[in-house]
Amino acid sequence: MSKKGRTKDEFFLLKLHELASKLGDYTMPLDRFEIGRAIGQNDKGANVIARDLAQANFVRKAEGDAVYLTEHGLHLVESLLKG
Repeated sequence: MSKKGRTKDEFFLLKLHELASKLGDYTMPLDRFEIGRAIGQNDKGANVIARDLAQANFVRKAEGDAVYLTEHGLHLVESLLKG
C-alpha cells in the first residue's frame, strides 16, 4: 500500500516502530504524544489513536503516557513495510 493510502493509525505504528528501533528495542515504551506530534497529530488525536490501537491489541499502554508495540502490532508494521 502506498504512503498516500495509509491511515493515521498506521502512521502512528510505523513511527512508534521507527523510534523504538532506533533505541534498540521495538518494545521500548515511548510517549504517545511525542509520536503523535511526529506524525502531525495534536495531543487529543494522539490519545485517540493510542486508545484505538490498544483496543485492537497493536500497542499496550505503559506507565504514564507511554505505549509500546505488541507482537500483533509488530506483524502489522512488518506487513506495512513490505507493502
